[in-house]
Amino acid sequence: MVIENVISDSIKFFHMDALSSVVPMRINVDTQLTVMESVLYRLLGVRVGSEYECAEADTIFRDLVRLSGTITISEDNILVKLRLRA
Repeated sequence: MVIENVISDSIKFFHMDALSSVVPMRINVDTQLTVMESVLYRLLGVRVGSEYECAEADTIFRDLVRLSGTITISEDNILVKLRLRA
């Protein structure tokens, strides 16, 4: 069931069914990028906290990536302030 959810997530969020070319090499690149995107979203969810460990990529994108905020970089730290949501 977990594998089926990952495949469903890839098709729904990463548009795996809308590959950019019929050339086999291009399809391999698109598929590899889709796998990498999925893994990166999964890593982000794990690092953020327990409520996002099993979240789908579109949920992580909506809740964490698509937010506006400010980033302040200094010598010894990086401060990220996200806009509060209702």
